[in-house]
Amino acid sequence: MPEAAEIFNNIRARWEDFSASQRKIAEMILNDYAQVINMSSPALAKALSVSPSTVVRFASALGYESYPKMLQALRESLISAYRVPMKRIHDSVSGLFAEPLEILLEHVVRQELSLVSSLPTEKLNAPFQRVASFMAGARNIVITGARASASMAQYAGYLLGNLYKHVQHFPSGVDDRYDRLEDLNERDMVLCISFQRYCKTTVDVARFARKKRAFVAGITDYAISPLIPYCTETLFAPSDNALLSTYIQTMVLLDSLICAFIKQKGDSVKKFLDSRTEVLMQENIYEDIRGDEASSTGE
Repeated sequence: MPEAAEIFNNIRARWEDFSASQRKIAEMILNDYAQVINMSSPALAKALSVSPSTVVRFASALGYESYPKMLQALRESLISAYRVPMKRIHDSVSGLFAEPLEILLEHVVRQELSLVSSLPTEKLNAPFQRVASFMAGARNIVITGARASASMAQYAGYLLGNLYKHVQHFPSGVDDRYDRLEDLNERDMVLCISFQRYCKTTVDVARFARKKRAFVAGITDYAISPLIPYCTETLFAPSDNALLSTYIQTMVLLDSLICAFIKQKGDSVKKFLDSRTEVLMQENIYEDIRGDEASSTGE
């Protein structure tokens, strides 16, 4: 049986030997492995309009005893590639040393824009709409993540909390997380954010929320994410070519969900935001930048 890490190279090397139907399978594995990794052979065959036997023969042509063995190799290959995120950070930082300082800003901006433009919006659109639609009607919205992902939960929670009263956000590792989730039901939404190496506490929160029959939305990177089995809907934000550990794609997805929330809630969001702003001004939360003269004239 071929080594797990060689499956993609194996497919490319055998391309000319594949039949037209087998090339369909090969293309889907190379371009959409996140979907293939969770598909049975009949499901893959149906999706590509080929026979189940063609799928089995394809796995055999690659040197695998069965289709499940091929999926196992694909899964192991992905795990191996992304097991050590610190190595990816190290490689990214090393690459920056070759860039002259005067063009570094431009280089990073181009890289970030490339990541945003690479988001598969066509595939994301259907699950995005389902998440956005449920969010707009949710009784309560909970947003959580751990370690670096906790910053994304705080970012989204702060913005959404200025638009809707029943929003809470917290790191998934807080000691009282289950107390905070005790009253969940099918009218509530829990948004879990988790990336390699997938903190156990975030997965545990998703599992608990699903048992409570809440709508669990996940933002994660790859199909090997242990978050996926507990999600009602999953939005993928992979960043294979990211500099450092950027969350630019995740922020775009979160911003889009918040925009969808505003669009669907309409005037109720504006009224809540106006009320919140009035309280903040009355309580003198922000520094008055109008100056002493403006303040003395009441402007």
